[in-house]
Amino acid sequence: MINYAFWGSDDFSILVLEELVQAGYPSSLIVTMPDRPAGRAHKLTPPPLKEWALAHGVPFIQPENLADTECREFQTLGVCLFIVASYGKIIPEAVFNIPERGAVNIHPSLLPRYRGATPIEGAILGGAPLTGVTVMRIDAKMDHGAIIAQKEVPLRGDEWYPELAEKLAHEGGKLLASVLPAVADGTAQETPQDEIKATYTKMIKKEDGFVNLADDSELNFRKIRAYEPWPRTFFTITHKGKKSRVVIIAAHREGRGLSIDRVIPEGGREMSYQDFLRGYGDLSIMRGKIS
Repeated sequence: MINYAFWGSDDFSILVLEELVQAGYPSSLIVTMPDRPAGRAHKLTPPPLKEWALAHGVPFIQPENLADTECREFQTLGVCLFIVASYGKIIPEAVFNIPERGAVNIHPSLLPRYRGATPIEGAILGGAPLTGVTVMRIDAKMDHGAIIAQKEVPLRGDEWYPELAEKLAHEGGKLLASVLPAVADGTAQETPQDEIKATYTKMIKKEDGFVNLADDSELNFRKIRAYEPWPRTFFTITHKGKKSRVVIIAAHREGRGLSIDRVIPEGGREMSYQDFLRGYGDLSIMRGKIS
């Protein structure tokens, strides 16, 4: 048995871990984020990985912060390796160096391309014909560590974020399972990244979801697919003298154009785009147009 601690938080993390478990490598301990307020009621909500740990009887901890002064907590775990998949925080060097075999990360891109927090969105936004997953050594710089293994994943060009994230999580878990014994016994081959080829992604904000309907339809469709389910895309309207947002829920390409299928007007319910147009007959589109 390989005694490792698994660091993660979301559904991507769960899919990676389930691939490891299916391959015969269950985690000894899960490290996940603290419960946080969520929704309009700000109800304290656990991260998905905590719920998975509870359902499967796996011990877990939820450190409030990872300051060097708290490293003693991790030194008592007795694990030989940390595995990280979408944890959600930068892990200090003093922490990831605690296990004998250090720490490795599953990154959903072909590093050194698409370093950073949003590689899946980056691949969709960039219209990449190919992406993939990388098992990499964690070091002091962001997504900079040596590459242990990679797998390419061709793209059709119409993937939405949830579909692609799920596929990359499965592929990443399988890839990690194939090299985990070598990582655990210290015999894995590690190749430094080519810094000349490095590209970077940015943190996404709610305002990044704005689309100008007069812009290039292909670029708008990429944004709609990349930003589902968060932050989702929107355009703005003026209706009865009031400015508001309309969230795009579903859309597709039609020839060279963009066809919007379903929307949620601000303060309203989800509806078809045609119903929206019929119900808002006197609207004008801000910084864009309906065609």
